Amino acid sequence: MSATNKTSRVELEQSIKEQLYRIALEKNITITGESPVSLFSSLILELYLKSSHVRVVILIDEYDAPIIDNIEDEYLAKEMRKSLQEFYAVLKSSEKNIRFIFITGVSKFTQASIFSKLNQLDDITLNPYYANICGFTSDELNLYFNAYLNDFLYDLKSDESMPVDATTDDLINEILAWYNGYSWDGKTKLLNPFSLIKVLDTKDFSNFWFETGTPSFIINLVKNNSLYFNLFQNNQYIAANTNSLDIGNFSTESLCAFRPPL
Repeated sequence: MSATNKTSRVELEQSIKEQLYRIALEKNITITGESPVSLFSSLILELYLKSSHVRVVILIDEYDAPIIDNIEDEYLAKEMRKSLQEFYAVLKSSEKNIRFIFITGVSKFTQASIFSKLNQLDDITLNPYYANICGFTSDELNLYFNAYLNDFLYDLKSDESMPVDATTDDLINEILAWYNGYSWDGKTKLLNPFSLIKVLDTKDFSNFWFETGTPSFIINLVKNNSLYFNLFQNNQYIAANTNSLDIGNFSTESLCAFRPPL
């Protein structure tokens, strides 16, 4: 399931309830309750019982979307946080019926902020062991997309965007220059998966992710706060404390920082 962008706490909770009912309908089970909390708890239990006591796997994408989408309205963001605190607390009370939880988001708010009752989560964001799971490596680009690369190269040569003697390696280098910008451990570089798929589909280089996926609140924070970009241009690194993020209490640097090389 995915947290949903709504403009009030009531709308958020109604949207969550609708998602829970939809999942129950898809799984052909009946859930009971009035609130998102009670319905979520019921859903986990009923899935567990229907599967003959096989514990449930829970995937939550963009857990922080209701907060991030309203971050510039501190009161509303805090209201969203209250709902999410109560909702995610179900994961703790239902842990005996849960095998695995995987939660993603674009930010990391403090453990006490949202997951105050869910202290068994392991944050793998900067864990080197998982440094290559959220994107494609250059080796994977070669291995899985060779046919698309050849097709792309043919089109580029046909419209004279690349010379006739250009090779697949030349095209790969161009793709890497555009989209090979992620690194979670300071060593492993990853291609943005969305941008890679888009460029191979459209056969045209563009800032795909920035155009569709850049949170507006970051742009506004950069505009309204002092951020010295020469730190990045001069290869200096900001070692931000990502554990300190909270509504109304985070620095621009901590949202834009990256980890120094090991």
